[in-house]
Amino acid sequence: MESTNNNNCENKAKKAVLLVNMGGSESESQVKLFLQQMFLDKNILPYALPLRMFLSWQTTRKRYKKSWQCYQDMGGTDIRTSAKVYAKMLKENLGSDYVTETSFLYSNESPINQLAKLASSGIKDITVISLFPHPCICTHGQIREHIEATKKMFSDVQVIFVEHIYKYQSFNDFWLENIKGYIKSESLTAPFLIFSAHSIPQTFADRGDKYKDYVVDSATQIADSLGLEFDVGFQSRLGKAQWLSPETNDLLKKYTEHKEVVIVPISFICENLETKFDVDTEFLPYAREELGYENISRVKIPVGSATLLKAFIDSVKAND
Repeated sequence: MESTNNNNCENKAKKAVLLVNMGGSESESQVKLFLQQMFLDKNILPYALPLRMFLSWQTTRKRYKKSWQCYQDMGGTDIRTSAKVYAKMLKENLGSDYVTETSFLYSNESPINQLAKLASSGIKDITVISLFPHPCICTHGQIREHIEATKKMFSDVQVIFVEHIYKYQSFNDFWLENIKGYIKSESLTAPFLIFSAHSIPQTFADRGDKYKDYVVDSATQIADSLGLEFDVGFQSRLGKAQWLSPETNDLLKKYTEHKEVVIVPISFICENLETKFDVDTEFLPYAREELGYENISRVKIPVGSATLLKAFIDSVKAND
């Protein structure tokens, strides 16, 4: 897909918006690079560099072929497509003063590479929008580092980081719209909602990371607006260390008495392996076949939502 920044010099745009997400690998080699770089990130593994290098090598060697197979089995991921669609929609709404671009952590399109490209083209005002709605050190730590490194290289460039997209009302409206539409399409009455968010190590929360609070706050606002009962769980834990609780699987065991249950992947703005694989091929079959659920499903995430786009536009204008 073509970049939204093709005619940057000709257009003489004064400002830029960079959308940042993680992953979106489209080949086995990209999966390998992603895993190598992710496990070298001290925000992911807070250990000394030699240990991170060993763990990165060991984990990548064991996981990359299996991970790539999962990508193939799930028909790929919407991460890149979704980010580029929103970048194009942003460009159309913000006008000729803006260039819009995308970036993906742990890839050749890393934030520092994309920021340097924008700054080198003469852009002096850049807004970075995280596509992780609820900030945590695991996702935002490296983005901040890339922004600070860019500021040192280009001292005359202003970079603003939008970290809390979930605080914009349009983000809540995005989920309200999706959930209401899903309830209507499935002829549900008053389903119990299980909001499922990607987990992080408990040690991060113990050191003050407020990610869990942000997710619970977001889910509470959405469920209260709908007038529905709910709970919040966390998924996609790696390794044997303690991660956030409760885990989504444990919530499934807890709420078997409900006749209608809908899983809402609240921490994601597009379909990916955590939704297509973890939820669709693991959680849902487990709930139906092992726990006896008769009516359990999940809300799908649309690509190119005008409502979610409004949250991005509002965040840019708030920092203009």
